[in-house]
Amino acid sequence: MWLERYKYYNDIVKRSFGESTHFKWKLRSLVTGHSAARLSILPEPLLKSGKYVREARYKRKLAQRNKQLHHALFHKLSHKLWLDRVMPEVSPPVYYYVAGSIIVPLEGTPAAACPQAYLELVKKHGSLFIKPGNLIGGAGAFLLEWRNDALFIDGIKSNSEELKKLCGGIGTGYVISEKIAQGEWSAQFFSETLNTIRITTGTSAHGHKVCFIAATFKIGASETIPTDNFKGGRGGWACGVDLETGELGRLVHYDDAIGARVESDQHPETGVRVTGETIPDWSSVKETVSRLASLLPHPGIVGWDIALTPNGPMVVELNTSPHIDIHQATTPIADTEDKRAYLREFGVPLD
Repeated sequence: MWLERYKYYNDIVKRSFGESTHFKWKLRSLVTGHSAARLSILPEPLLKSGKYVREARYKRKLAQRNKQLHHALFHKLSHKLWLDRVMPEVSPPVYYYVAGSIIVPLEGTPAAACPQAYLELVKKHGSLFIKPGNLIGGAGAFLLEWRNDALFIDGIKSNSEELKKLCGGIGTGYVISEKIAQGEWSAQFFSETLNTIRITTGTSAHGHKVCFIAATFKIGASETIPTDNFKGGRGGWACGVDLETGELGRLVHYDDAIGARVESDQHPETGVRVTGETIPDWSSVKETVSRLASLLPHPGIVGWDIALTPNGPMVVELNTSPHIDIHQATTPIADTEDKRAYLREFGVPLD
């Protein structure tokens, strides 16, 4: 047990410490197997009860039990191809992927030269969202836009030389998609990022039955543009979603300057109230995710990032190695017998 904790400390916990994280959290992290920043963002009643899912144990079980599902659907290109087959109406608008020095279109036109073609591509499409196909948490992603005969990178006016330098880091496996237009409801809170709902489901090995573990609404901030990523509490804001009604709870954020959890009823930059709002057509969103989870090629846990667009829900991506800190910081994940039964089946201890 202590050897596992030591390995966990070296591999994960040490990297998650910020300079502002209090020493008490670092010590508690080593003892509990739960990273320091993620401990400090837990709600106080849950933290005091000790009945939270330990990150180290969860990740070990995820690596074991999600192995086949992870191999089948980890890459974002795999997400696109699978969704195109099983539910094309919710599939994201991915146009290309990068293979070596070639941009490969997924439909219609022959491959273009890379990287010289990026400027022409963004002029053609108006906007392009470019991200590594095998990373999570928004790592390495950036947004290109062409408007008023000018190039913008992550919302900042740029030039072709800056684009060339940036594109030099684009490697094999990147995917290139259109910027997804969100609906008015989600845009009202912070319009500079695509705000999404993270819904985590568990699909059972017994009859492929689907269990909704938790749902959280993620809202971006200036420092997270162009994504809404929570990043273990060090990025945007998030609030729990009532699984029955779709009602939003209080916003939660990790303030790195003070090393502590912060709560709010409204977005700090726009001033728009979030607490008490209800996700439009929530039952339809749940039905979409339930259907997708029932069609997975292997049972396991998936975190679905759902955008609310003018044309209905869209799966931005699915995560076969989803973090649980965003849920545990905002909403219960083991508050019903169905959830506890699934987590026990998955092998996750509930302390």
